[in-house]
Amino acid sequence: MTEISSSQSDLGQVILSPTDECVVGSNPTFVITYVVGPLGMAANGSVRINLPHDCWEPFPKLGGYYQKKTVTFEIETKGNAGITPMLESMGQAWAVAFVDRQPLDPGDKIIFTYGVHEPGTDPIRAQTFPEDYARKHACEFSLPFRVFVDTEGKRNYREITDAPRIKVRADKPSIIHAVLPPIIRAGEAVALKCSLLDRFRNRPDDKVEAASCRFMRSREGSSTLTNVTRRMTLTVPELGISKEVQLDEASDNHAVVDDITFDKPGRFRVTVECEGIREEGRSNTVEAIPEKPKLNLYFGDIHGKTLASDGPGTVDEYYQYGRDYAHLDICAVSDHMEFAYTKTPDAWAEVQEKTRDYYEEGRFVTLRAFEWTSNTYGHRNAYFPDDIIEESYWTLSDKAAYYQRELTPEQFYRLFEGREVLLIPHHTIYNYDWTHHNPELERLVEIYSCWGSSEFSGNPLWDKREIEGGAVRDALNRGYRLGIMASSDTHDSCPGRCCAGNRAANINYKHGILGVYAPSLTRRAVYEALKARRCFGATGERIRLEFSINEIFMGEEMILDSPDVPRRLYLKVIGTDKIDRVEIIRNGKAAYTLSGESDFFSATWTDTTPLGQSLTSELDGAAFDYYYARVLQADGNMAWSSPIWIRST
Repeated sequence: MTEISSSQSDLGQVILSPTDECVVGSNPTFVITYVVGPLGMAANGSVRINLPHDCWEPFPKLGGYYQKKTVTFEIETKGNAGITPMLESMGQAWAVAFVDRQPLDPGDKIIFTYGVHEPGTDPIRAQTFPEDYARKHACEFSLPFRVFVDTEGKRNYREITDAPRIKVRADKPSIIHAVLPPIIRAGEAVALKCSLLDRFRNRPDDKVEAASCRFMRSREGSSTLTNVTRRMTLTVPELGISKEVQLDEASDNHAVVDDITFDKPGRFRVTVECEGIREEGRSNTVEAIPEKPKLNLYFGDIHGKTLASDGPGTVDEYYQYGRDYAHLDICAVSDHMEFAYTKTPDAWAEVQEKTRDYYEEGRFVTLRAFEWTSNTYGHRNAYFPDDIIEESYWTLSDKAAYYQRELTPEQFYRLFEGREVLLIPHHTIYNYDWTHHNPELERLVEIYSCWGSSEFSGNPLWDKREIEGGAVRDALNRGYRLGIMASSDTHDSCPGRCCAGNRAANINYKHGILGVYAPSLTRRAVYEALKARRCFGATGERIRLEFSINEIFMGEEMILDSPDVPRRLYLKVIGTDKIDRVEIIRNGKAAYTLSGESDFFSATWTDTTPLGQSLTSELDGAAFDYYYARVLQADGNMAWSSPIWIRST
């Protein structure tokens, strides 16, 4: 049996067995043994152990009252002492053993078992993303197996600071993830990006030795399978194309197949097979068109956390996952400024430096960003188009003032006077105050993330408390010109990981993803596209969405000569599953609803309803109308376009 222990001290020793590692999603058992130190332990003394809870299931239980136990307590002593077990929650999970009857002598033991496998128990399930808890900050509020000891029975707890920390590692590869550019000119050479992921879409822990894959293009609606070979091969028989790549240990479970050419116009997907992987992978749909597209579609995830705040991974691991495993085009780290960069003073500088270093024009755009959290006014992320290294916006003195009296949004806006910045609110339905708004800085809103959807009150993708008037439609009805985007708000440091389950039990939806229409993959082009609201959001899948009115693209404003001028609406969707229905939302209500028949949808409507009949802008008092598209797939995934705003003279 493998075990790991702390050093001996006056407080005692902690031994963790059978191992300090487990696999994501597994059902482990941990035995934590506290060995009483030279000081002994008085009657009424106690030991407190922080148990995993946020993203582990179920919450620790002692059993009884129709609950199956997940934690047991034992004592080994030569005397007559006993223990009284307790579980305390208070936002965390603590196993507490109180000594009764008589003191414990040096060498006596209190044994905690977490993850009991016997009749009448409930096995625990480890978190679904990898994490090395030994890397977490000592002040972390949730750090499994932190051990505090009260040797005198006076509730004066001291920590055994070198108690063992656990490591949760990824599983073996079992999913194939393949990505193509969503729209190309027929005959243009493009790259297919492919990676192997574990069953929870993590970067695998075990590298595949000489894994063999074969890639083959398949026309939409057909299924093309090939025999597994020892090489990764892309074949397009009708075009005479054959490309091979060896996916060996050095490739680290990801590869890029360059110079793939689709000579014929049409919509295509790639089917991928890999030796040792049970299920085949299929890429997103690529549409080859006769002419070069005016705008390219890029996908990104620009909202997530690292070790600097409440994520488990380093900045390097974060960007590497987004680039090499999720195959994102756009990515940003947005750690919490108000506490991330006071725990480790150099963290903000490191995030900025790594963001600059990982930027690669034409391949991977990174944006400098941070999150500003206010429990009173709501959460906003700040995004910059530059790569300068600047000092933190938050000092220790600021933090003290923050908890005494928060900065108002107006004070926050003044921090950026004369600066280029985009401020994007998120999970607004939860705790956002829309009475504060800066239309120059706040041009987008995050409609969806792993928290759920903030689209409208009572929507099916939200299961937490709501604040009245906090939904995205509430802001749009006020006349705010807010484009729509989505991202993950990942707390697992895996941007673009399209998987449910995150750090906390109440963060239980799939990651979101952002679609951006830009002329090129550069930081400036992406930033300007976001500023122009030329973007949309989706629930993690690479759904392609185009929406326009009278040839005005989503995110734009238009003025018509008369409120009676007809509006010609155009919507095109290329989904990742059968499209269940599409809806055109006008002024917060569904104006048109059509059912889908496949994963492709294209339609036009003519709206002759008079304009300016229902909404008046709080910004300037003018009457206005807005439209946006929402897409619902048969598999439950959704997408939302940015609105188009219309006024009439």
